Amino acid sequence: MKNRYLKINAEIIGLQIFFSFLSIMFMPFFSWMDNWTWVFSFLTGWLFLGAVHSTFWQLGRKDAKTNVIENNHLKDNEKPKKLNLFGGAKVGFVSFTINIIIVILALVYTESSLLFNIHRIMIGSLFGFLPDTKASSYWSVSAILCFVMYIPCITAYISGVYNFSITEKIVPKLLYKSTNKKD
Repeated sequence: MKNRYLKINAEIIGLQIFFSFLSIMFMPFFSWMDNWTWVFSFLTGWLFLGAVHSTFWQLGRKDAKTNVIENNHLKDNEKPKKLNLFGGAKVGFVSFTINIIIVILALVYTESSLLFNIHRIMIGSLFGFLPDTKASSYWSVSAILCFVMYIPCITAYISGVYNFSITEKIVPKLLYKSTNKKD
Protein backbone atom coordinates (compact mmCIF):
# COMPACT_ATOMS: atom_id res chain seq x y z
CA MET A 1 0.00 0.00 0.00
CA LYS A 2 2.71 2.46 0.97
CA ASN A 3 4.77 1.37 -2.04
CA ARG A 4 1.89 2.35 -4.32
CA TYR A 5 1.74 5.82 -2.76
CA LEU A 6 5.47 6.30 -3.26
CA LYS A 7 5.04 5.34 -6.91
CA ILE A 8 2.27 7.90 -7.30
CA ASN A 9 4.43 10.67 -5.81
CA ALA A 10 7.28 9.66 -8.10
CA GLU A 11 4.82 9.83 -10.98
CA ILE A 12 3.70 13.32 -9.96
CA ILE A 13 7.27 14.58 -9.76
CA GLY A 14 8.00 12.90 -13.09
CA LEU A 15 4.97 14.65 -14.60
CA GLN A 16 6.25 17.97 -13.27
CA ILE A 17 9.62 17.43 -14.91
CA PHE A 18 8.08 16.14 -18.16
CA PHE A 19 5.72 19.09 -18.58
CA SER A 20 8.47 21.50 -17.60
CA PHE A 21 10.71 20.18 -20.36
CA LEU A 22 7.73 20.15 -22.71
CA SER A 23 7.11 23.82 -22.01
CA ILE A 24 10.82 24.63 -22.39
CA MET A 25 10.93 22.73 -25.67
CA PHE A 26 7.92 24.50 -27.17
CA MET A 27 8.64 27.97 -25.77
CA PRO A 28 10.72 29.10 -28.80
CA PHE A 29 7.65 28.56 -30.98
CA PHE A 30 5.76 31.04 -28.82
CA SER A 31 8.51 33.64 -28.48
CA TRP A 32 6.51 36.02 -30.68
CA MET A 33 4.04 36.49 -27.82
CA ASP A 34 6.44 38.66 -25.75
CA ASN A 35 4.47 39.41 -22.58
CA TRP A 36 1.88 36.71 -23.22
CA THR A 37 3.84 33.79 -21.76
CA TRP A 38 1.04 33.28 -19.25
CA VAL A 39 -1.15 32.02 -22.13
CA PHE A 40 1.38 29.34 -22.99
CA SER A 41 1.85 28.55 -19.30
CA PHE A 42 -1.91 28.26 -18.93
CA LEU A 43 -1.93 25.58 -21.63
CA THR A 44 1.01 23.59 -20.27
CA GLY A 45 -0.22 24.03 -16.70
CA TRP A 46 -3.68 22.87 -17.71
CA LEU A 47 -2.20 19.75 -19.30
CA PHE A 48 -0.06 19.10 -16.22
CA LEU A 49 -2.91 19.62 -13.76
CA GLY A 50 -5.12 17.42 -15.95
CA ALA A 51 -2.56 14.63 -15.75
CA VAL A 52 -2.36 15.02 -11.96
CA HIS A 53 -6.15 15.02 -11.77
CA SER A 54 -6.34 11.82 -13.81
CA THR A 55 -3.78 10.08 -11.61
CA PHE A 56 -5.55 10.94 -8.37
CA TRP A 57 -9.02 10.26 -9.79
CA GLN A 58 -7.90 6.74 -10.66
CA LEU A 59 -6.39 6.34 -7.18
CA GLY A 60 -9.64 7.43 -5.52
CA ARG A 61 -11.71 5.13 -7.72
CA LYS A 62 -9.43 2.17 -6.99
CA ASP A 63 -9.47 2.85 -3.23
CA ALA A 64 -13.27 3.08 -3.26
CA LYS A 65 -13.59 -0.24 -5.10
CA THR A 66 -11.12 -1.87 -2.71
CA ASN A 67 -13.08 -0.55 0.26
CA VAL A 68 -16.33 -2.01 -1.11
CA ILE A 69 -14.68 -5.39 -1.68
CA GLU A 70 -13.22 -5.43 1.84
CA ASN A 71 -16.59 -4.48 3.34
CA ASN A 72 -18.31 -7.27 1.39
CA HIS A 73 -15.97 -9.84 2.92
CA LEU A 74 -16.32 -8.88 6.56
CA LYS A 75 -16.67 -11.53 9.22
CA ASP A 76 -19.51 -11.54 11.71
CA ASN A 77 -19.58 -8.65 14.19
CA GLU A 78 -17.06 -6.59 12.23
CA LYS A 79 -17.90 -3.00 11.48
CA PRO A 80 -17.67 -1.78 7.89
CA LYS A 81 -14.60 0.29 7.18
CA LYS A 82 -15.09 3.87 6.08
CA LEU A 83 -12.91 5.31 3.37
CA ASN A 84 -11.04 8.47 4.28
CA LEU A 85 -11.95 11.10 1.70
CA PHE A 86 -8.71 12.95 2.31
CA GLY A 87 -6.54 10.06 1.15
CA GLY A 88 -5.52 12.15 -1.86
CA ALA A 89 -4.42 14.94 0.46
CA LYS A 90 -2.23 12.50 2.39
CA VAL A 91 -0.72 10.97 -0.74
CA GLY A 92 -0.17 14.28 -2.52
CA PHE A 93 1.30 15.90 0.57
CA VAL A 94 4.65 14.26 -0.14
CA SER A 95 5.08 15.91 -3.54
CA PHE A 96 3.67 19.18 -2.16
CA THR A 97 6.22 19.09 0.66
CA ILE A 98 9.05 18.38 -1.77
CA ASN A 99 8.00 21.37 -3.89
CA ILE A 100 7.77 23.68 -0.87
CA ILE A 101 11.16 22.51 0.44
CA ILE A 102 12.72 23.23 -2.97
CA VAL A 103 11.15 26.71 -2.98
CA ILE A 104 12.43 27.43 0.54
CA LEU A 105 15.93 26.11 -0.20
CA ALA A 106 16.09 28.14 -3.41
CA LEU A 107 15.00 31.20 -1.42
CA VAL A 108 17.56 30.66 1.34
CA TYR A 109 20.43 29.77 -0.96
CA THR A 110 19.78 32.35 -3.66
CA GLU A 111 23.39 32.30 -4.81
CA SER A 112 23.12 28.60 -5.67
CA SER A 113 22.14 28.41 -9.31
CA LEU A 114 21.62 24.63 -9.07
CA LEU A 115 18.83 24.96 -6.49
CA PHE A 116 17.27 27.81 -8.40
CA ASN A 117 17.31 25.79 -11.63
CA ILE A 118 15.76 22.79 -9.86
CA HIS A 119 13.10 25.14 -8.52
CA ARG A 120 12.42 26.47 -12.04
CA ILE A 121 12.16 22.93 -13.41
CA MET A 122 9.69 21.86 -10.73
CA ILE A 123 7.43 24.84 -11.50
CA GLY A 124 8.31 24.94 -15.19
CA SER A 125 4.87 24.17 -16.57
CA LEU A 126 3.47 27.24 -14.78
CA PHE A 127 6.46 29.58 -15.12
CA GLY A 128 4.52 32.21 -17.08
CA PHE A 129 2.60 33.09 -13.93
CA LEU A 130 5.79 33.87 -12.02
CA PRO A 131 6.83 37.51 -11.80
CA ASP A 132 10.36 38.66 -12.50
CA THR A 133 12.90 36.93 -10.25
CA LYS A 134 13.89 40.26 -8.72
CA ALA A 135 10.30 41.06 -7.70
CA SER A 136 9.47 40.83 -4.03
CA SER A 137 6.42 38.66 -4.71
CA TYR A 138 8.37 35.99 -6.63
CA TRP A 139 8.72 33.56 -3.72
CA SER A 140 5.18 33.96 -2.46
CA VAL A 141 3.82 33.34 -5.98
CA SER A 142 6.06 30.26 -6.18
CA ALA A 143 4.53 28.92 -2.96
CA ILE A 144 1.03 29.64 -4.25
CA LEU A 145 1.81 27.73 -7.46
CA CYS A 146 2.94 24.78 -5.34
CA PHE A 147 -0.42 24.91 -3.58
CA VAL A 148 -2.22 25.12 -6.96
CA MET A 149 -0.44 21.92 -7.98
CA TYR A 150 -1.65 20.31 -4.73
CA ILE A 151 -5.36 21.13 -5.11
CA PRO A 152 -6.09 18.52 -7.84
CA CYS A 153 -4.69 15.83 -5.53
CA ILE A 154 -7.54 16.50 -3.10
CA THR A 155 -10.41 17.24 -5.46
CA ALA A 156 -9.65 14.47 -7.94
CA TYR A 157 -9.36 11.83 -5.22
CA ILE A 158 -12.75 12.80 -3.79
CA SER A 159 -14.39 12.80 -7.23
CA GLY A 160 -12.79 9.42 -7.93
CA VAL A 161 -14.19 7.99 -4.71
CA TYR A 162 -17.67 9.14 -5.70
CA ASN A 163 -17.10 8.12 -9.36
CA PHE A 164 -17.93 11.62 -10.53
CA SER A 165 -16.41 12.80 -13.78
CA ILE A 166 -17.53 15.91 -15.63
CA THR A 167 -16.34 14.64 -18.98
CA GLU A 168 -18.13 11.31 -18.62
CA LYS A 169 -21.35 12.37 -16.88
CA ILE A 170 -22.22 15.97 -17.73
CA VAL A 171 -20.77 16.62 -21.19
CA PRO A 172 -22.62 13.71 -22.90
CA LYS A 173 -25.89 14.88 -21.32
CA LEU A 174 -25.34 18.39 -22.67
CA LEU A 175 -24.52 17.08 -26.11
CA TYR A 176 -27.46 14.69 -26.11
CA LYS A 177 -29.90 17.39 -25.04
CA SER A 178 -28.56 19.81 -27.65
CA THR A 179 -28.94 17.24 -30.44
CA ASN A 180 -32.49 16.43 -29.32
CA LYS A 181 -33.47 20.09 -29.48
CA LYS A 182 -32.43 20.23 -33.12
CA ASP A 183 -34.63 17.26 -34.00
